Order: sequence, then C-alpha cells, then structure tokens
Amino acid sequence: MLKNKRDMTNILFCLFLLLGITGCDQIRQMKDYFVKPHEKAAEPVAVPQAVQPSAGVVEKKTEAKMGPDTLAKVGQWTMTIGEFEDRLSALKEVAPDFDIGNPQNKKDILEELIRQELLVQDAEKSGLASQKDIQGAIEEFRRTLIIRQLAQQLTEGVEVTDEEAKDFYERNQQSIVEPTDWHLREIAFSDQLKANEVLTEILKGTTDFAEMAKTYSTSPSAPNGGDLGWVRNVEELPFPELAQPLLTLKAGEVSGVLKHEDKYYIVKVEEIKGGEAIPFEKVKDQITSNQLLRKQQEILINYINKLREGVSVEVNESLLK
Repeated sequence: MLKNKRDMTNILFCLFLLLGITGCDQIRQMKDYFVKPHEKAAEPVAVPQAVQPSAGVVEKKTEAKMGPDTLAKVGQWTMTIGEFEDRLSALKEVAPDFDIGNPQNKKDILEELIRQELLVQDAEKSGLASQKDIQGAIEEFRRTLIIRQLAQQLTEGVEVTDEEAKDFYERNQQSIVEPTDWHLREIAFSDQLKANEVLTEILKGTTDFAEMAKTYSTSPSAPNGGDLGWVRNVEELPFPELAQPLLTLKAGEVSGVLKHEDKYYIVKVEEIKGGEAIPFEKVKDQITSNQLLRKQQEILINYINKLREGVSVEVNESLLK
C-alpha cells in the first residue's frame, strides 16, 4: 500500500514519463511490461544539464482554442474531458488503489499532464526530440505496440477447454510429479578390483554400507559413513554418471560400480521422498495457461509463415560470422 496520495501521484508521473502518454490503450497494453516485471516505480528521469529551456523560440503555429468540452490546452495541445476520463480509467488499471473520483487527485493528474506537455514541447523546439536514440526508442515502442495489437487480434477467442487440459494431464502424467529427493551414501575407491570386492560383500548383506564407507572410502564423506545428505538436482550429485542409475534404484538399494574420472564409486539410496503424481486440480491452471500460450504461438507462427511466402526475405549470413 502506498503511504499517501502524493506518493501515488509521483508514481503516476513516472509512469507518464515512461509510457509517453500517447493514449489510454498504450497505457493498458504496456502496464504489464513496465510494472509487473520490476514490481517497483521507475526513478524520475533526470533532465540533462546541457538542455536549457527554449523559451526564446517563437511558436509560429496558431494556438488551439478552448472548446466547450476542452479541459485544458498547452499551445497546440488540447485534451477534452472525455480523453481525460479515459486516461483516468486506464491509470486505475495500473494503480487500483488510486481514487480517480477524488477532485484533488484529478487536479493533480491534470497538472502532471500539463507539466509533461510543457517539457515535450520544449524538447521538440530545442531539437532534443529529434536525437537518434530518442527516435529509435520511439520507433521500437511503435513496433512493439503494433505487433502486440496484431497478436491480440489474431489470437482473440483462443481458449483451452477443461477437457483439453485434462487430456494433456493424462498423456503426460508420468512427468507431472512432485520433485524427488534422494538421501545418498557413497564409497569411493582408487582401485576397481577393490570396489568390486566391497560391492560383493555389501550385496551379500553381511556388512553395513556405512561401516564399509568408513573403512574403505577415499572420499571426504568417509568419516560420516559416506553420507551425502539429500540431493534433488543432477547438479547436486557427486558425479553426473550417477543420474541415470539413480532413477532405477529404490530405497535401500545399492548401485553397481560406477566410474568417474580416475575413481570408482558405489552408491546407496537410503531414502526417497516425493515423486508422487500431482493431482490434476493442483496443476490445472498452469496447464491451461501453458497450453493457451502454445496455441497462440502456433497461430502466430503459421501466420508469419504465410507472410513469408509472399515476401522476399534474404539474409547475408556471412555477416554474422
């Protein structure tokens, strides 16, 4: 929660600067890009010291006139009450806690818009708005909005039914499981023959794995009976060659002799946790979201492929080397 109205106004002003305030549709389309990934308000944009107000430049255009529904004007720029209310509604989506019905809040928002327009007009007069990096950013923003709008139109109405989500779940149920954790012990040897001898004794069931680790292992884990603790990811295993055999072992079972670099290992699975199937209802929303994205991507890819058929596309791959 924001502490007060002034905090909210400052945040909205920063959003105005970032989004350029070219329309409420742009605010709605870009709010997820600017707000959600960062989860914080942007820092105010600092005005370079080299940039000075262009008060001396005479505005040659005839100033706009105030109409009956004109809320404010700054030189040639005007805003009607309808346009202002549309922007308030769009900003409400970005900042749900902001009270757009409060008269003082409305005045604050309008004042920020007027301040921004004054800055924009001055920047245009001074030539700042024509700088290459600014023009490039504007063009990139324009392309992003166009592509996003087209993608929305192409995928409008696309959905994933409960039956489709359930079918995906049933076809992939073996991989939709809780993460598996293994409690492991190891015995490391420098000699393969010795490793085979110790493995034979262990498999006979006449000796304890932990005691054999303390006696024969050359690993730092030997004093603890070869205890490696709990591991989940392949990266946590003592060596990658253990990953495949590990999937076939049950709790209490021992691997064969495994070679890694210049050493030989025997590994025991003490305990196993997890690995159970996740109930459908628990993953339904995630499956639906992923499948919807897949459908939308397929539509866009097919559309792009059709466009490519009618346009000559050439690439000089030698320049990429």
